[in-house]
Amino acid sequence: MAEITIDATGISLTTIDPSIPSQHLGDRYIVVDIETGPLPDEELNDAIPAFQAKPRPGEFDPSSVKYGRMKDELKKRAKLEECIKSHEDLCARYETETEESRRKYYIEEKERAALSAITGKIICIGYGIGHEFTFDDGDGSEKVILSRFWRVFEKARKENKIIVGHHIAGFDVPFIWRRSKALDVKVPQGIISRGRLSSEHFIDTMDVWACGERQPKYTSLNSLARFLGVGGKTEDGKLFYQIWENDRDRALLYLENDIRLTSAVAYIILS
Repeated sequence: MAEITIDATGISLTTIDPSIPSQHLGDRYIVVDIETGPLPDEELNDAIPAFQAKPRPGEFDPSSVKYGRMKDELKKRAKLEECIKSHEDLCARYETETEESRRKYYIEEKERAALSAITGKIICIGYGIGHEFTFDDGDGSEKVILSRFWRVFEKARKENKIIVGHHIAGFDVPFIWRRSKALDVKVPQGIISRGRLSSEHFIDTMDVWACGERQPKYTSLNSLARFLGVGGKTEDGKLFYQIWENDRDRALLYLENDIRLTSAVAYIILS
């Protein structure tokens, strides 16, 4: 039996595709995975460092031409004209190359933006209990997504359930907590204890896999799932926000698969 009931058109449940074989945890565990994207462009531009263009080429300086041991005046003149032409070409390319560099800079910043709560936002959260899967996109409101997550958390804590995720202690929950602070969403007491995320209510499968190493290496869900023989990711998570915008069904299949993989990984390493 699976159960999460958070209404006001809350978090509805659907059955995970039965054609996909899956191992899963018992009903005491709630598997969680967040999907993030960049802030809207106008907010993102304020949050990232401004693009720094290379200095514009100055006036051509004839004294900068290096003649070496060249004595022939005709050759020296040809050398000078060659340098003048090269400088003119450099000036002509400056605007085009600067604009291209600016474009690439903002594309790269936008792709990285989803990894930081300062430059990114939560698009949706996936939930899994047993074979059941649901997602919450807050009807487009990040504040609604955050508020409902904390309601799920408080319900889980009251019912002595554990929230499980891959890299949840290093990414998902800190991201949720930071975005909650940014948007003035109330966070339950006990999430942060002595400046650290409380481990009492969460299990991070990446931390479990690290076996207590002092400086554990990052192990992706995709690589761990494939190593354990339970499948792999279907998309590049960095581009989730683009898939979400262009093909909602495809995005939800990706999210559902992430929940299934996390559940299967947790089933193996917690057993």
